[in-house]
Amino acid sequence: MDVALIHRSRIEAALAHLRGCLPRTGTELAQADYPVIASIELLTSRFGKLQDHLGGQLVPLALELGAEPLPPAATFLDRLLLLEKRRILPSVVECRRLRELRNELAHDYPDDPDEAAAALAIVVAAVPSLLTIEAALRTHIEGLVARGAADA
Repeated sequence: MDVALIHRSRIEAALAHLRGCLPRTGTELAQADYPVIASIELLTSRFGKLQDHLGGQLVPLALELGAEPLPPAATFLDRLLLLEKRRILPSVVECRRLRELRNELAHDYPDDPDEAAAALAIVVAAVPSLLTIEAALRTHIEGLVARGAADA
């Protein structure tokens, strides 16, 4: 969970740096100075890395610690649906939307600053949702660990 917190803190730091200077248009993005571009890169990179970590580490850990029964052939969607059913995740639809956005970020738009600025705006708007999901998983896992320690 420490890795998730590192990604989260870097996302928050990048957003704090971009507050008041976030490029809203392709022209503003093309004219942005290095610190702004670096913060944008940090934001988008950590946005994807946090999602990868949640899907690859925290979702499986939440299911394992919670002794949630899933067949070996269960898909990632099956795992998300179970966590939503248990009210651990707020919305599978939102998780999937964020995953699609992460995949979209893989397409860099250096030759289309307007498209890049639009994608950046979508990422910034999606950050609260991603951080809510991270916090929900972290809280659930911490609760399971605390109960396990109390049972020992």
